[in-house]
Amino acid sequence: MTESSKKERPLSNIKLGSDGDASSPTKKMGAPSDKLPPSPTPSTNKGPKLEKGVSVTPPSTGLIISRNKHWRHISAFHGPWLQLPTKILEIIAHINYDTPRPRPVDPAVVFDVLKIRKAVDEATNFAVVAASDLAPSTFVNVNGGGQKFNPFSHGAKLSGERKLRIRALACQRLAHAYRLDEIACSVATMQGASALEEVGGLVLQRNRDDLNAKYVHFFHEKIPSKRLVETTSLSPLTDMIESAHYQAEALRTRAAVKVLRHEFDGAIQDLTAALALALQRHHVQPHNSSQNHLGPEKTQKHGKERKKGILLPEKDQPRGLVAQLFFQRASVNIIMACQHVDSCIDPSPPQKSQGENGNPNTDLKGISETQDVSNERFENRRLVKTLAKRALKDYTSFLSYFDYSPNLPKAALSEFSDRVAHAAKGIGKPSKSFEQRHIVYCLSDLFAAVPPPDLPPQETGTQDEAKNAVQNGPEPDTAEAVTYHPLLTEALHSLLLCHCLLQTSVKELQRHAYMVARLVRLCHGYPVFLATRSPARSDWVEVLRRTKDWLPLGSTWEVLCQHAPLDGSAANGLLSAAAASLLREADAGTSSPDNQKGRPLRTSSQAGAVDRTVNHVHLISSTSSYKCDPFRHWHSDDETKDFPFVTERTIAIVRWIQEVPVGIGTAKKRRRPRKARVKADTVEADMSRLDLNG
Repeated sequence: MTESSKKERPLSNIKLGSDGDASSPTKKMGAPSDKLPPSPTPSTNKGPKLEKGVSVTPPSTGLIISRNKHWRHISAFHGPWLQLPTKILEIIAHINYDTPRPRPVDPAVVFDVLKIRKAVDEATNFAVVAASDLAPSTFVNVNGGGQKFNPFSHGAKLSGERKLRIRALACQRLAHAYRLDEIACSVATMQGASALEEVGGLVLQRNRDDLNAKYVHFFHEKIPSKRLVETTSLSPLTDMIESAHYQAEALRTRAAVKVLRHEFDGAIQDLTAALALALQRHHVQPHNSSQNHLGPEKTQKHGKERKKGILLPEKDQPRGLVAQLFFQRASVNIIMACQHVDSCIDPSPPQKSQGENGNPNTDLKGISETQDVSNERFENRRLVKTLAKRALKDYTSFLSYFDYSPNLPKAALSEFSDRVAHAAKGIGKPSKSFEQRHIVYCLSDLFAAVPPPDLPPQETGTQDEAKNAVQNGPEPDTAEAVTYHPLLTEALHSLLLCHCLLQTSVKELQRHAYMVARLVRLCHGYPVFLATRSPARSDWVEVLRRTKDWLPLGSTWEVLCQHAPLDGSAANGLLSAAAASLLREADAGTSSPDNQKGRPLRTSSQAGAVDRTVNHVHLISSTSSYKCDPFRHWHSDDETKDFPFVTERTIAIVRWIQEVPVGIGTAKKRRRPRKARVKADTVEADMSRLDLNG
């Protein structure tokens, strides 16, 4: 091994020895601590010794993976955005933003993943150039973006200082991508070049104070699989927070690690602080129903109409950070609520708290709201409901960023596909203004105490009955629509779990369950994301199965959530136009020999995505029925089926439903003495006006 190659060894390779000698981190690594000195990796810190009986699997006997592969909800962000050319993805982002509400996909998350793709592509080119050890002599245009290095066109040999600067640029791009959305960026980097995994550690070898490199290396450092707690220190993130360098994003990341370390109180504090900073930075207020127009659809707030067909400047593009923080804080609160369930239940044999008809509000002998409960158990039950109420509030705030329409014109789908097809040809097509007005509701309003009027009837029967009802009735020219977000399905089912912990009445919970099923039927993520399985949905289905007749819904959850059929002609137009656009753009982007050499993996992925879309169109075009579900092949089989899967959260919620009487742990409302005083004052005034002499 040459001397230069020794200097270029990444930190991850140095720290994770594979021969079990003294250099292995498993013999020197201690428990991580926030008070450790700043360091790019935790393995060089001399922390307290591990407790007896706690063994760490040597790296040579376990799988070594990057830290970001341990992040939650990674599967929710898979989809075509990972393979589409950035030019097409940018077209989709702007057309999606110009589409009448409810937009097909949340504009904030689409613009975020677009920026992430661009940043990761640029970082990949920089990292490959630095790893090739030769300066590129030419520049190429990759995926329709700006000019990039062509690593296969060699020039003079790079000096060490120049390689450091190039890798620092790569870290800068990657850090920017991780700050936008660390989950989506983790998915994107997993499909990137291997040079990305080492770029952060190589920069830190020369400059240990580079905050961008610290942030990137924190995600890319190789650690033993499922040993994140023992091998992760929070000191790099704490350094970023103390330096006031993108504090909100660093707090969000530190909170995610604290959740994995079961430090839930600290995670709540970090997320609350990050939320305050994010709201202050973007000069926005938490989204609520009062900011949404309930009535004829309008695209802009404060009555101002933005001219469509013009690219939205980056500074005006919506950001998804605030919604991310609401979702993350809600997830932590519901985890904490479920952890306190065991301490709320008597150690004595459980007694059923619902009647024979499955109604938990039915009064049973021996169980009442006034039964004797220890003070500690009573406080724990009240704490469970308090945490569940906080989680419900944050999930509602998250849902308030998305829209629902009960009567969106189906012509809007054709308009969306036509604009994408014309934009791929280089022809600008102005958006149409539909004379038919439609109503837009905020998603959070659908779960209010009083539901909005004029909602279509909910399908509660079997799948065959629903299909017959659609086929026998007249063909409508409108359809329901909802704004898609990768975490929307998770949030909707988590909202139902919160209502279980709050002991919401069966009638109201049934209404919320039907509303969730209505929205899940409309979620598809096309053409940016793929709909995937949701952990909360698995927990909800298992709760329904274990409690049996506790919540009668009239059918299985899988049938209730069956994706809604759309008009076949509109679906064919949408998919065929999108497929043709992708095919033409992919052919144009791969015609250059330099592009074929420089990005073989990305090009093959794009070709595969185009082939799958074209096959999808052929499947729909060959159907003999005039009605079909255009997205039935877009959904994975696992996403549309409910498999039994038991988690600790499921067991806790089932025990809470079956063993905790309704009303226990709920503070009784006191009468307001103010009303009594007002009534007394009114009586005195009437008596004073009474004429006793008359």
